[in-house]
Amino acid sequence: NSLIDMEVGPDGRLYLLEYGSGWYSQNPDSGLSFVLYNGGNRPPVIDNLIVDNDSGSLPLKIKLEVEARDREKDPISYIWDMGNGTTLETTESQVSYEYTTAGEYQVSVLVKDDQEAVAQSEALSIVAGNSRPSVSIEITSGNESFYLPGVPVSYEVKVEDPDAEEGVNADDVFVTVDYISGMDEAQLSAGHKAFSAVENGKALSLSLDCKACHKEKDASIGPSYLEVSEKYKDDPNAISYLQGKLISGGGGVWGEVVMPAHPDLSASETRMLSQYILSLAQEGELRKKSLPLMGTIIPDNTNPMEIFQLSASYTDQGTGDAKPLTGYASARLQSSTKSFSDKIKHEGMIPITFNNMDLFLVPPAKSWFALENMDLTDIRAANVLIGWQQPPETGLTFEMRLGSVDGKLLGSGTMPTPVAGQEFGICSIRMKESTKLKDQEVYFVYVPEASGERGETPVALMNVSFAGK
Repeated sequence: NSLIDMEVGPDGRLYLLEYGSGWYSQNPDSGLSFVLYNGGNRPPVIDNLIVDNDSGSLPLKIKLEVEARDREKDPISYIWDMGNGTTLETTESQVSYEYTTAGEYQVSVLVKDDQEAVAQSEALSIVAGNSRPSVSIEITSGNESFYLPGVPVSYEVKVEDPDAEEGVNADDVFVTVDYISGMDEAQLSAGHKAFSAVENGKALSLSLDCKACHKEKDASIGPSYLEVSEKYKDDPNAISYLQGKLISGGGGVWGEVVMPAHPDLSASETRMLSQYILSLAQEGELRKKSLPLMGTIIPDNTNPMEIFQLSASYTDQGTGDAKPLTGYASARLQSSTKSFSDKIKHEGMIPITFNNMDLFLVPPAKSWFALENMDLTDIRAANVLIGWQQPPETGLTFEMRLGSVDGKLLGSGTMPTPVAGQEFGICSIRMKESTKLKDQEVYFVYVPEASGERGETPVALMNVSFAGK
């Protein structure tokens, strides 16, 4: 019920006007807006700045590339800031450079067109003189597609640190297992990254002059980190307060000894140091005991839709003027319960959404769906959950076949005929024999009754879950 008009105001702006009964009836979608119109040249747009290597021993050679464009398609040039006082100007969107002095450098690029309109990229951190540790996780036994409650999963974590003269200390490798809902990357790694920040802060404290006056738990010239942690553990502003003290220094809180200022520390470094100090008085996830580098886990999760994630991180000690770096890896196993969507390969079945659930309607005729990249190791059965509004007059039979609708028969099963009032049923498909086939396409084929007694009663597949041995 609103009216929309456009006018050019006395300031040269193009105003988009929305008025009428919608506003006076408190319509939240009505309002008064304006659009700024630039009739002249626009600055370039930077989409991404990419570096092929953000750390390494000296001399460190890097290659930078920027993805940028000019909306008027004017010629553009690039001014590269290498973070050490060196700038390079090119007409190409990439540049190579070599660092010969250890340290951390913030690199960026300024992109300008031929009319001097400019765009500035965000800075990337480059650490020269220290290589980031390499962490890997291998699932050495068990199913590699998903985890099965009660079925052991064996793993091995490997860490390589090319700059560690005495090798990797296994006690400094942190390994955890978690059950997580959804596949959001930030959620999946947030907890482990928090611990990594603590370990990074610990390594950083050992590489600075802090160690001359402070120890983790023992008395020294200044208070121990544990004493500081106990003092500020309940202060909601503790991290920002400690960051300020690290930068500005000072004395009087713990006696007459004056702590020197550290104005060259970055905000991320002071935050990691503060997180490490405060973690010493905490109980719980950040300080819990790590799993061994090699072992076996028996999943005991009761939520059938959660992801099993094994994570590992290692923070080195840094080298000289190069700060400590953290390597991180994770291995994820999907839930053994697979939900449906229209993206799953199928024929004959009809994808629908009901009560926010993705389902497959099963027609009276032969039909199928297929799951790709399946690992059948340790699988003894697949259970298809079936629902309806009115129970069908017969049971339902499904076959599992390998590679195609007419491929090798892996197993078959029939859901019993439902009784009055029954809302769900399960078709349990038992594997004919044990197999260790991996990366396979498995077809689930609905085989209608020869007599056709099921009729037209609609039934829906809700999910399929796999059971272990």
